[in-house]
Amino acid sequence: TGLRSRWRTLFSPLVVPDYADLDRRGRIIYRSQPLTEPLSLAGHPLFTLYLKCSAADGGLFVYLEEETAEGRAYYVTEGLLRLIHRKSAIDPPAYVSPAPVRNYRRAQACPMEPGAIERAVVDLLPVAHHFS
Repeated sequence: TGLRSRWRTLFSPLVVPDYADLDRRGRIIYRSQPLTEPLSLAGHPLFTLYLKCSAADGGLFVYLEEETAEGRAYYVTEGLLRLIHRKSAIDPPAYVSPAPVRNYRRAQACPMEPGAIERAVVDLLPVAHHFS
């Protein structure tokens, strides 16, 4: 989304992601309580969501933002997940990862059961950010 999304940064190191024009209409927004003191975050954030769907598959796009007291939101990081790949790989991974390890094999795809509550963990891109 946007003219300066992280996808366009692949073309030039001079393009800095800017999601100021991110359209939030029709989106589900979760807000935490305001921070009582500054917070520094460095690492690989995970977003866990319990949901039920009316379809067997779908996509989650998760944006972590910092929102000011004035209501302005600033992009921090993001992640995405196709719901049929929400389960961790059955085979033991060859490496240690802070995120769920998925192999994306067709044989291990797991369609959502319509109406059932399912758990999905979206790993967001690693980031270092100071929330003030």
